[in-house]
Amino acid sequence: MVCGTSVCEECRHGNRYAALCAEHRNARIFSGWSEVLRVAGELEAGLAAGILRGAGIEARVLSQKDRANVVTFGGLSVVRVLVPARSHEEALLLLRAEAMLPPE
Repeated sequence: MVCGTSVCEECRHGNRYAALCAEHRNARIFSGWSEVLRVAGELEAGLAAGILRGAGIEARVLSQKDRANVVTFGGLSVVRVLVPARSHEEALLLLRAEAMLPPE
């Protein structure tokens, strides 16, 4: 759950592991962690995670970069910044304020 809104089975979005409201139906949830930023480089992801941690939001960097092969596209070059799902909205607001994300 991202925002705490109660949803019934008819209104529920997301996979069987995440109950998402209509507003947050596109949030990516991984085992209770929400993706707030997806970038191609670990440096940018680390900077974003540092900003979040500085504001008291737990953040993790999940890198799927293939170090053996230099790939800059597709699933082999994804670096994600994850926060607990309950901190999703707060993290997005902070990253937008810091110009890490485009404004809504």
